[in-house]
Amino acid sequence: MRRKSDSERELRRILGKRIPASPPVEAGLEAAFAQIREGARPAVRRRAPVWKTAVILAAAAAACAGAVYAAVGIYRFAVERQGYSLAVTLPQSGDEYVRFGTVSLPGYTLARGDESVSVLKYTSNEGREAGKDLLLQLYRVDRDLRLDSLFTDVAAWEETETDGLQILTARQNGVVSTAYAQMTDYGQRALALDKESGYFVCAYAMNGLSREELVSLLSKVTLVPCSEEEAPVYLLASDLQDAASGSQPDKRTYRDGQIASPGETVAFEDAQFTLEEVEVLDSLSSLVWKPAAFREDAQRSLPDVAGEDGSILPYDRETVRVGDGVETPANTVAEVRVTSPRLVLLTVRVKNTAAEPREICVNNALVLLRQDGDVWTERRTSYRRPTAYDSLMTDGRAFAFRESDGGKGSFFKTLQAGEEAEYRLAYLVDDDLLADAAYCLSMNASEVMPQDCCIRLFGE
Repeated sequence: MRRKSDSERELRRILGKRIPASPPVEAGLEAAFAQIREGARPAVRRRAPVWKTAVILAAAAAACAGAVYAAVGIYRFAVERQGYSLAVTLPQSGDEYVRFGTVSLPGYTLARGDESVSVLKYTSNEGREAGKDLLLQLYRVDRDLRLDSLFTDVAAWEETETDGLQILTARQNGVVSTAYAQMTDYGQRALALDKESGYFVCAYAMNGLSREELVSLLSKVTLVPCSEEEAPVYLLASDLQDAASGSQPDKRTYRDGQIASPGETVAFEDAQFTLEEVEVLDSLSSLVWKPAAFREDAQRSLPDVAGEDGSILPYDRETVRVGDGVETPANTVAEVRVTSPRLVLLTVRVKNTAAEPREICVNNALVLLRQDGDVWTERRTSYRRPTAYDSLMTDGRAFAFRESDGGKGSFFKTLQAGEEAEYRLAYLVDDDLLADAAYCLSMNASEVMPQDCCIRLFGE
């Protein structure tokens, strides 16, 4: 029997460095690996009938959730238009195993995976810029499913039935009316449901593939019955659903005592931080720092946001409105505004207050705050920007750090006990957002901890 640690290594090898997707993907992968380490495989009671053809679809929010061997009954599919539910009958009593049969696709190279695993990554022979790369995942159904959690835009799903399969396709995480859609975004998802086996294939694909091309490709994918020893590390449908429909984190709020002004010294994690100076410039010409000071993506993007004299060029910023995915699109452009970004240079003094050397992070995010009495709430408006601007602004962190030595620890410095140092950081911020910007010292991305604080860039 395969050891649990082997399963985790296998899945990590398949997925490689990363699947293009949003930040929640990394958390989902770690949850999957944790479940593999705890998982146990059931005994085989009977073999599955031959599973003929399996087809799929696409998107890059790839929520790689749990992957475990679990003793669950097999569910039978029955897709019905009951509102937006995906009806599934009661589970059968037997345990069946299947794996990918055909793993080669015409015009594609299998980048990661083989028939013994549950995740296949394909790259198009036309090159990444064609926007036709594809990721396939094999899921075992372990509970009832709902379309309104599997698809962001439920009203937009289309259904095709062929050879015992029900194929559900929909755009996923797309933004209606955006001018910044990328061919290489994983903007599509599809489910190929087999009514007999209790398994389905979930496909994520780049935007360059049409629905017809996807169906044609995926009709060539097959699943075949296998023994317990041959069975892959199955992903579970409940994990996919939980990842897609997970509740949004509560708003991040701070009290007055957690909000500081420029010049104030605040304590955070065995260190003291003082925002000594804030400069706002409309040109990049002052950034004559050594190359190691800049993130690699910033070095590529900066020439695209500045004129020959270094002046920062305006751009059209799209504000995204979030809908319910049923009556209104999940994401649509609500407003387009001509926006002029500004170069914001922060001078931050840091002191190590611990009794021993500490590696201290100074590359903290800039957040946007709204005040309501003694409560300050982080604004979480979603924007769409051209790629160059997007890479410099959306993570909220500095794109350059003058004192950097480069490499993996480019935004960390080790200070000796009691040592102080002054650091210079560069951010790009839209002009109309400057007044609300604050330098954030936080231990947790999803909730505000008592020791967290924000230093406003302007105002008392």
